[in-house]
Amino acid sequence: MKKSLRLGFRRSGLNTDVCLTLALAAGAFAIPFVLYWRELLSGQTIVSGDGMGLFYSFQYLQNLLREGSFPLWNPYLAGGTPQGIMVGAPGLYPLNWIVALVPVGLQMYFYFALHLAIGGAFMYRYLRKISCAQVVAFAVSVMYVFTIHMGGARKEHTSLILSALYIPVILYFAEEYLTKRKVGWLFGCAGAMALQFLGGFLQYVIYSDIAVFFYLLAGGISRKIPWKQMLKHGVFWFFSYFAMIMGSVLGTAQFMLLLSSQEGQEMMFQNFISYSVHPVKILMMIFPQIFGNNVSTPFFDQNYSSGMDIELLLGAAAVSLLVASIWLLKKRFYVRYMMGLLVVSFLYACLGNIEILGQIIYRIPILNMFRVPSRTLFLFTFAALVLIACSLDALLKENDHFKRIHTANLCVASGMCVVALLYQAGLIVADGEGLPPGDVLGRPFLLFVFYLVTFYGLWFLCCKGYGKETWRRAVPVVVMLLMVIQVMPYYRNAYISSVEGAMAIPEEIVQQVGTQKVWSPDGLCEELVNNSAQVYGIQGMNAYTNFNLGNFYKYCIGTTEAPANYSGLYNSFGNTDSILKDKNDLISMLGIKYLMLSPERDPRNFTEKEVVDDLETIIREDSAVWTVEPDYQIAAWPVSLEPNQYYQITFSVQAQNAGESFYVDFAAAGYDNSAQEQWCVTTDGEQQYSLLLPSGDCGQVEGIQFRIVALTLNPIEVTDISVKHVNVSETGVYQFVSSNGTYNIYENLNAKDLFYVPERVTALPEEEVSQLYTRTNDFDILNTSHLTGYGGQDRKFLPSVEISAITLRNNSATAQVSSEEDCFVNFSQTHYPGWKAYVDGKETEVYEVNGLIQGIFVPAGTHTIQFKFVPVPFYVGCIVSLLTVAGWIGYLIYDKKKTRKQEGAQATTTEQADVQRDPEG
Repeated sequence: MKKSLRLGFRRSGLNTDVCLTLALAAGAFAIPFVLYWRELLSGQTIVSGDGMGLFYSFQYLQNLLREGSFPLWNPYLAGGTPQGIMVGAPGLYPLNWIVALVPVGLQMYFYFALHLAIGGAFMYRYLRKISCAQVVAFAVSVMYVFTIHMGGARKEHTSLILSALYIPVILYFAEEYLTKRKVGWLFGCAGAMALQFLGGFLQYVIYSDIAVFFYLLAGGISRKIPWKQMLKHGVFWFFSYFAMIMGSVLGTAQFMLLLSSQEGQEMMFQNFISYSVHPVKILMMIFPQIFGNNVSTPFFDQNYSSGMDIELLLGAAAVSLLVASIWLLKKRFYVRYMMGLLVVSFLYACLGNIEILGQIIYRIPILNMFRVPSRTLFLFTFAALVLIACSLDALLKENDHFKRIHTANLCVASGMCVVALLYQAGLIVADGEGLPPGDVLGRPFLLFVFYLVTFYGLWFLCCKGYGKETWRRAVPVVVMLLMVIQVMPYYRNAYISSVEGAMAIPEEIVQQVGTQKVWSPDGLCEELVNNSAQVYGIQGMNAYTNFNLGNFYKYCIGTTEAPANYSGLYNSFGNTDSILKDKNDLISMLGIKYLMLSPERDPRNFTEKEVVDDLETIIREDSAVWTVEPDYQIAAWPVSLEPNQYYQITFSVQAQNAGESFYVDFAAAGYDNSAQEQWCVTTDGEQQYSLLLPSGDCGQVEGIQFRIVALTLNPIEVTDISVKHVNVSETGVYQFVSSNGTYNIYENLNAKDLFYVPERVTALPEEEVSQLYTRTNDFDILNTSHLTGYGGQDRKFLPSVEISAITLRNNSATAQVSSEEDCFVNFSQTHYPGWKAYVDGKETEVYEVNGLIQGIFVPAGTHTIQFKFVPVPFYVGCIVSLLTVAGWIGYLIYDKKKTRKQEGAQATTTEQADVQRDPEG
C-alpha cells in the first residue's frame, strides 16, 4: 500500500514532502475561518486596538487602488505624516495589496490565515531540511502555528505575528545555503528578511536579523566553509538585504535624523526595562494560570509580554522533550544553536530583573530605542520547538534517546510536584489572584499523566514486539494533540470588533469636515484613535503609528522633547482641559474644526480669556522657598480667594536642566483643583510665565494655598512671583453639535481651513523655535506666521485674499489664490523634508511655519498653488531595490543556464567515455 502510494505521488509529479507542505499550508490557512466562523458570519472581525491601524490601512489601500496613487504621505493622520515611506508602511509590503482586494469583513481573517499558512509550510520545510522525519516535522509545524504567540488574545498585533512567522522562512533559505553553498539561496534568505522588514514590526525584525546573522556565521564555521567564501557571500547577503529595503531604510533614516534634530526623546532606562518578565514566568510553559485568573498580573512587578502573556505555553509533554534535547548538545549544530538562542532570548526578556545586563544592552544603539524587551520570546518559542523536533527525531532514530526522555519525564514530573506543593502552600501567589489549586494544576497534571500513560504504554507494546516503528511515530502525534488541547482555550480567545461599529464616525460630521480636521484629545473617540479617519478621507489629528512627528505633542505638553517611538502619541492627553482652555490658537491654526470630547467636559470652561483690569495683588514675593519631598519639591503660600474668579500668576524661572516639568495650582483638602492646574516645562536660560487660574467653587473651602510643584529635585530658581485678582473677558470658541452617548462633538468656531492667509509674517531663528512650545501664549501663532529660515523683513498682509478650489489628495494639495497684493499662504499639513511647492507650475521656497506647519509666498493676482510630496531619498532607495532584485533574477537565470550547460557537457563526456569503453554498445 505504502509503495503504491509513493508510486502514485511520483506519477503525478508530487512527493510526500510536497503534499504534506501543501496540507499544512491549507490547514493553517483554514484555522481562522474554522475557529471564528460564527464571528465571521455575524459581521465581526477578530481585531481591535493595535490591529485596527492595519485594518483601516487595508481600506486606505483600497481607496488608493481606486485613485491610482501610491501612499507616500498620509494626510489623514496626525496632521500629516510620511507614513508611506517608513518601516511598517502598509503599502510597502506586497501581500497587503492582495489582502486589500479581499472584502472588508474578511480582510483580517485572510491576513491572519495567509501568514499562518506561510509560517506552517516553511516550518515543515525547515525541519525537513535539518533532517527531521516527516511525522516529526509535520507534528511540530502544527504545534508552531498553534503556539500562543501566533494566535493568542492579541491577534490584533498582526505585525508581531507576521514577524514571528517569517523566522522559519528565513532560516529555510539560510539552511539551503549552508547545505548547497550556492549564493542564490542567500538571495532567497535576504528576500524573506526584506518581506519581514517591510510587513513586520521593527523591534522583531532587528532581533530576527541578529539571530539569522549568528545562524549563518555559526553554521558556516560548523560546516567548515572557507573564510574567504563566507566573507564574500556574507557581503552579498548583507548588501542584498539592505538594497531590497533601501527605500524604507532611507525614508526611515531621514525621519529619525529629523527627530534627532528636533530633540526627539530617547527611551528612558526605566521605561526600557519596565516591560520585562521575571524568570519565574517560565513556569507558564506548563501552568498557564499559575499566577492567577488574569495571566498578565504582575509578579515581582515585572511579568509583561505586550499582552501575549502566556506565549510560553507548550505543555508538560513538550517541555519534557525539550529537556531531553539538552543531551544532544554535543552532537548537532542545530541543537547547540537553538539552545543558545533559547537562553539568550529568555535572558534578554528578563532585562528588568538583571540590571547589569540591562545597562549593557541599553547602551547599544537601536536596541535602546525599544520598549518591551520581552518581545524576544518569539525566538524562545521557535527555538524551543526546533529543540523538541530534534528530540522527537532522535527518539525515532536513536535507541539511546529513550533513556534521555525517561530521565526528562522524571525531572519534569518532579518539578511539577514541587510547584504544586509551593502553590498549595501559598508561596506562589500574585496580588491575591491565585485560583484554587485544582483549577491551576488539574489540567496540566491530567494531560501529562495521559502523555506518560500513552508513552509508556506504546513502549510496552513495542517491547512485546508490536510495531516498534509505529509506537515511535505515534509519540509526535500525541505530543502535538496534547499541546493543541492545552493551548486551544487561549488560542481561541481574541478581541472581537464589529466591522460596521468600528467605522462609526457620524456621516454628517464626515460631510462637514471638508479639508479641515477632527480630533479626540482625550482619546474617547476610538474610531479616530484607531486611524479610521484615513478611510473616510478626513484629516484626523489622532494617529496610531510606530513613529511620530512630535512637534504637535510638544505644543500640547509644553515641552522641548517628544517620544520618537510611541504608538498613539496624539491620543489621550492627560492635560486635555488645559489644552482646550489655553491653546485654541494652536487648535485653530491646524484647522481642527470638530472635537470629540468626554460628556463630563463642560465647554463653558474652554473660552478665550483676556485680562481687562487688575483688582488686587494677593501675593508678591521676590523668590520661592522650596520644601523638598522624596520625589519632588514644592513652594506654597496661603491665599484667600473669591469664588469663581480669575487670578493672574506671573513669575520667572531659571532651571539647572531644560525640559523638567512643574505645575502651579490652588490646592486645599476637599478642594477639586483639577481645573486649576497649569503645567509648565523648564527651558534653557531665564523664562517668564504668565498664567490665568480660575478659583472655582471655593466659597466654603478653608486652608487654600497657591503652590508651585516641581517634579524634580534639581535646582530651580523661581523669582518675581505675583498673584493678582483680575477681571477677564471671555469669548466662547466651542459650540455643541451632537452626542452619540459615548462622546460629545463640538465645533471649533475659530478653525482655519487647509490653506489660509495670516495677518503677519516674521522671522524666527531656528534656535528659538523651541520657545513656541514652552511659551505658546507669548506668540500669536493664529494670526502670525513665524518662519524658520526666513531672512526677510516682517510683513503685514491685507485680508482681501480669496482662496478657492481647495483639493487634498494623497501626496498633494492644490488651491487657487486671488489677491490684490503679495501674500503668504499657510498650508496646515505638517512641515517635512520632501515637500515642494509650485505657483502656476513654477517651484517656490517652502518655509516651516510656527515650528509645525508650512507655507509659501504668493505674488499678487490669481494663481494656482500646489504642494507636492516628493521624498527623493525614498525614490533613490526604491530604484536601488528594483535594480538589486533585477540583478539577482538575472544572475539566477544565468546560473541556472550555466549549471544545465555544465550538466549537459558532463553527460556528453560520460556518454563518450562509455562508447570508448564499449565501441559495439
